[in-house]
Amino acid sequence: MAWAFRGVTTFGDSNGTTATASIHADVVEGDHMRIDLYLEDAVSTVVSITGGGWTILHSIQNTASVLTHWAWERIATSSEPSSYALTWGGGAFWRSLVVNAWSGGDATTIRDATPSENEGVGTVATWLSITTSNANALLVAGEIDFDGRNVNPPSGWTERTDFGNCQLSDFVQVAAGASGNKTGNITGGSSEWCAILGAFKIAAAAGGIIPLIMHHRSKNMGVS
Repeated sequence: MAWAFRGVTTFGDSNGTTATASIHADVVEGDHMRIDLYLEDAVSTVVSITGGGWTILHSIQNTASVLTHWAWERIATSSEPSSYALTWGGGAFWRSLVVNAWSGGDATTIRDATPSENEGVGTVATWLSITTSNANALLVAGEIDFDGRNVNPPSGWTERTDFGNCQLSDFVQVAAGASGNKTGNITGGSSEWCAILGAFKIAAAAGGIIPLIMHHRSKNMGVS
């Protein structure tokens, strides 16, 4: 089975005390999903997802700013709700959220590598290398930045989402092993940024060189 991009939903790019992670209408059982959240909090806030079942990749706060990048992953079940509620304490903060989904992943194991996190300030965002265990893993690079600038995906990667303060891109790594560090130029000037790189495991029955195709649509959940 080949990897295929299902679609993305978005939420926020506004101030609020909660966030909603909506599941794309085309998601089916077995799809791999990832939430990336930008939270402009002045303290180390703990974010909870109502309903559970999501595994955290990382949460990292930029040391030069107040922004925090949270990322979670999950394999869709046959009874997915239409959305999940994200909550935190400490008051209302600026937040942007994206939920991306793909088909073609392993039905029981979502992760193919230990994810990495990084943060910094400048005109280049850097995702630190991860090491995949299997061929044709889907590398997924999420990035957030304080100024909401456009961040170019690493060379050869496909951008899937650019919403508010969140960007995300992906790439099929044909051979197992180290990905190497990946970089993306930030256009429009220097900005504080955080970057989380993970990898999804492909379905066990798949073999050979797996293309990545895109199908279905995206939908914008709007501003709340």
